[in-house]
Amino acid sequence: MSNLLSQKPDNWNKNPRLKFSFFSGGSLLGLVSLYLINPAEVKIGILACPFYTLTGCYCPACGATRAVHQLLHGQVLEAMHLNILLVLLVPFLGWVWWSMARSILAGQRWPGIRFTPLRMSLILGIMVVFTVLRNLPLSPFNWFVP
Repeated sequence: MSNLLSQKPDNWNKNPRLKFSFFSGGSLLGLVSLYLINPAEVKIGILACPFYTLTGCYCPACGATRAVHQLLHGQVLEAMHLNILLVLLVPFLGWVWWSMARSILAGQRWPGIRFTPLRMSLILGIMVVFTVLRNLPLSPFNWFVP
Protein backbone atom coordinates (compact mmCIF):
# COMPACT_ATOMS: atom_id res chain seq x y z
CA MET A 1 0.00 0.00 0.00
CA SER A 2 2.76 2.48 0.88
CA ASN A 3 4.46 1.64 -2.43
CA LEU A 4 1.37 2.83 -4.32
CA LEU A 5 1.29 6.11 -2.41
CA SER A 6 4.94 6.88 -3.09
CA GLN A 7 4.61 6.56 -6.88
CA LYS A 8 3.83 9.61 -8.97
CA PRO A 9 1.41 9.34 -11.88
CA ASP A 10 3.22 8.81 -15.18
CA ASN A 11 1.27 11.57 -16.92
CA TRP A 12 2.57 14.14 -14.45
CA ASN A 13 6.22 13.20 -15.01
CA LYS A 14 5.99 12.87 -18.78
CA ASN A 15 3.84 15.88 -19.58
CA PRO A 16 5.46 19.29 -19.00
CA ARG A 17 2.38 20.97 -20.51
CA LEU A 18 0.29 19.54 -17.68
CA LYS A 19 2.71 20.90 -15.08
CA PHE A 20 2.85 24.30 -16.77
CA SER A 21 -0.95 24.41 -17.03
CA PHE A 22 -1.35 23.71 -13.32
CA PHE A 23 1.33 26.28 -12.46
CA SER A 24 -0.25 28.93 -14.70
CA GLY A 25 -3.78 28.15 -13.56
CA GLY A 26 -2.79 28.31 -9.90
CA SER A 27 -0.96 31.58 -10.48
CA LEU A 28 -3.95 33.05 -12.30
CA LEU A 29 -6.30 31.95 -9.53
CA GLY A 30 -4.02 33.60 -6.96
CA LEU A 31 -3.83 36.83 -8.96
CA VAL A 32 -7.60 36.99 -9.44
CA SER A 33 -8.06 36.40 -5.71
CA LEU A 34 -5.61 39.20 -4.89
CA TYR A 35 -7.38 41.48 -7.36
CA LEU A 36 -10.76 40.89 -5.72
CA ILE A 37 -9.65 40.75 -2.07
CA ASN A 38 -7.57 43.49 -0.47
CA PRO A 39 -5.20 41.73 1.95
CA ALA A 40 -4.83 44.96 3.95
CA GLU A 41 -8.53 44.84 4.83
CA VAL A 42 -9.10 41.09 5.19
CA LYS A 43 -7.08 39.35 7.89
CA ILE A 44 -8.72 35.93 7.64
CA GLY A 45 -6.46 33.29 6.10
CA ILE A 46 -3.40 35.49 5.74
CA LEU A 47 -0.74 34.68 8.29
CA ALA A 48 1.54 37.31 9.74
CA CYS A 49 5.17 37.17 8.65
CA PRO A 50 6.97 34.77 11.02
CA PHE A 51 10.21 36.79 10.75
CA TYR A 52 8.39 40.01 11.71
CA THR A 53 6.48 38.24 14.49
CA LEU A 54 9.69 36.89 16.03
CA THR A 55 12.04 39.84 15.50
CA GLY A 56 9.93 42.94 14.92
CA CYS A 57 11.95 43.55 11.74
CA TYR A 58 10.67 43.49 8.17
CA CYS A 59 11.91 40.69 5.91
CA PRO A 60 12.44 41.09 2.13
CA ALA A 61 8.97 39.67 1.46
CA CYS A 62 7.01 41.79 3.96
CA GLY A 63 4.33 43.73 2.12
CA ALA A 64 4.58 41.59 -1.03
CA THR A 65 0.97 40.37 -0.95
CA ARG A 66 -0.36 43.90 -0.51
CA ALA A 67 2.06 45.12 -3.21
CA VAL A 68 0.69 42.59 -5.72
CA HIS A 69 -2.86 43.75 -4.91
CA GLN A 70 -1.84 47.37 -5.54
CA LEU A 71 -0.04 46.47 -8.79
CA LEU A 72 -3.13 44.66 -10.07
CA HIS A 73 -5.10 47.87 -9.47
CA GLY A 74 -2.52 50.03 -11.25
CA GLN A 75 -1.17 51.66 -8.08
CA VAL A 76 2.53 51.31 -8.90
CA LEU A 77 3.84 53.89 -6.41
CA GLU A 78 1.85 52.39 -3.54
CA ALA A 79 3.11 48.93 -4.53
CA MET A 80 6.68 50.25 -4.56
CA HIS A 81 6.16 51.67 -1.09
CA LEU A 82 4.94 48.28 0.16
CA ASN A 83 7.73 46.21 -1.45
CA ILE A 84 9.95 47.83 -4.05
CA LEU A 85 12.00 44.66 -4.48
CA LEU A 86 8.93 42.73 -5.64
CA VAL A 87 7.91 45.50 -8.05
CA LEU A 88 11.40 45.45 -9.57
CA LEU A 89 11.18 41.65 -9.96
CA VAL A 90 7.86 41.69 -11.88
CA PRO A 91 9.42 42.15 -15.36
CA PHE A 92 11.88 39.33 -14.63
CA LEU A 93 9.09 37.02 -13.43
CA GLY A 94 7.07 37.86 -16.54
CA TRP A 95 10.05 37.01 -18.73
CA VAL A 96 10.51 33.67 -16.94
CA TRP A 97 6.83 32.78 -17.42
CA TRP A 98 6.86 33.85 -21.09
CA SER A 99 10.07 31.91 -21.78
CA MET A 100 8.66 28.80 -20.13
CA ALA A 101 5.41 29.13 -22.08
CA ARG A 102 7.25 29.43 -25.40
CA SER A 103 9.47 26.50 -24.53
CA ILE A 104 6.73 24.16 -23.35
CA LEU A 105 3.80 25.14 -25.55
CA ALA A 106 5.54 26.16 -28.77
CA GLY A 107 8.55 23.85 -28.57
CA GLN A 108 11.07 26.70 -28.69
CA ARG A 109 14.16 26.30 -26.57
CA TRP A 110 14.06 28.15 -23.27
CA PRO A 111 17.38 29.85 -22.52
CA GLY A 112 16.90 29.02 -18.86
CA ILE A 113 18.49 30.66 -15.89
CA ARG A 114 21.83 29.49 -14.61
CA PHE A 115 22.10 30.03 -10.88
CA THR A 116 25.84 30.11 -10.44
CA PRO A 117 27.31 30.60 -6.96
CA LEU A 118 28.16 34.19 -7.91
CA ARG A 119 24.58 34.97 -8.97
CA MET A 120 23.16 33.31 -5.86
CA SER A 121 25.55 35.36 -3.70
CA LEU A 122 24.47 38.52 -5.51
CA ILE A 123 20.77 37.73 -4.98
CA LEU A 124 21.35 36.96 -1.31
CA GLY A 125 23.40 40.14 -0.92
CA ILE A 126 20.65 42.27 -2.47
CA MET A 127 18.08 40.70 -0.14
CA VAL A 128 20.26 41.30 2.93
CA VAL A 129 20.97 44.93 1.98
CA PHE A 130 17.27 45.53 1.26
CA THR A 131 16.32 43.99 4.61
CA VAL A 132 18.82 46.13 6.52
CA LEU A 133 17.84 49.34 4.69
CA ARG A 134 14.09 48.88 5.17
CA ASN A 135 14.61 48.42 8.92
CA LEU A 136 16.71 51.57 9.42
CA PRO A 137 14.67 54.30 11.14
CA LEU A 138 16.15 56.97 8.87
CA SER A 139 14.82 58.92 5.93
CA PRO A 140 14.65 57.95 3.00
CA PHE A 141 14.87 54.29 4.05
CA ASN A 142 11.70 54.46 6.12
CA TRP A 143 9.85 54.73 2.78
CA PHE A 144 10.65 50.99 2.32
CA VAL A 145 8.59 50.06 5.41
CA PRO A 146 5.30 48.45 4.35
